[in-house]
Amino acid sequence: MRSLFCVTHPDWDTTISEIVEKGGKVGKAWIENKKRSGFAFSAMCWEKSFIPLEIWKAGDANTNIVESVHSNINLEGVRCTLLGGIMKAEIYDWNKMEALKNKEKSGIRLSYQQQHPFENAERMLKCKFAVHHQQIMAADMKIVAAEDKILKAEEEVRKRQKKLDNLLAQPQSSHLTRDSAKFSQKVNTSRKSPSTAKRKLQENIRRAQSLSPGSGKVKVGSHQSHT
Repeated sequence: MRSLFCVTHPDWDTTISEIVEKGGKVGKAWIENKKRSGFAFSAMCWEKSFIPLEIWKAGDANTNIVESVHSNINLEGVRCTLLGGIMKAEIYDWNKMEALKNKEKSGIRLSYQQQHPFENAERMLKCKFAVHHQQIMAADMKIVAAEDKILKAEEEVRKRQKKLDNLLAQPQSSHLTRDSAKFSQKVNTSRKSPSTAKRKLQENIRRAQSLSPGSGKVKVGSHQSHT
């Protein structure tokens, strides 16, 4: 059935016959309904209509038209003569244009709900911006958290290094011979402590550098001097 919505159809009659034969009762009823309407096929295929091709191409590219549009145009009248239908459609189009002009000048809409495509597009852009802004803020918060971890890791490196320096600065004569082995073990352990803290610092820096840049206003500081 969808192939019937076209500008030109390669084999219209054969397609109609196939819908009747293979579509069963529903397909046959659909075709009969469109034939009785007198205009359905003309609205589907340009070849079946008298509409200039330029105007046809300028129309909607699909048949998913808002139901309220059908309701509004029907308020102008139904079962009109050809001339009456043309005149009522002209009045309807004029009223729609005046409504758009009033919207542009005063901001007054026909209803409380947004209906015009440009309003829907504007709302969609605002929603996308809001989501994007939330993502950026979340990325900035991750950068701040990573920076805080780096600063704490730096402080831990300084603390452990200071502890080691203080231990090594103690005079050897202050230790008894029986404590020499224990003292050496303590020194060896203390030497490993700053290295462990530095590795953790480097790991935090690598993680921070792999984060999304966010807004660009919050950046991870340079900590290469501690690596």
